[in-house]
Amino acid sequence: MKAIDDAVYGLMMVIDGVSGAINNDTHTVELSVAVKLLDRETEDVIGGIDLGDGDGMCMGYHEWIDGNFGEDVVATSRP
Repeated sequence: MKAIDDAVYGLMMVIDGVSGAINNDTHTVELSVAVKLLDRETEDVIGGIDLGDGDGMCMGYHEWIDGNFGEDVVATSRP
């Protein structure tokens, strides 16, 4: 689990531009992670966000690993 967490965090650092830029003399690769909400019947995109917008992906990662998802409930279990 630690190896997975470390790998995911390392990828987040690259996506946020903190470290590990992917480039050479002529090209740069930019990574992003997006979330889309789709209609199940039509597969139309209802909404979406780029997770890199705002404070970046690394900001709350360690809290998330520790089970601290903040005060706002973003999901609930199904009965």
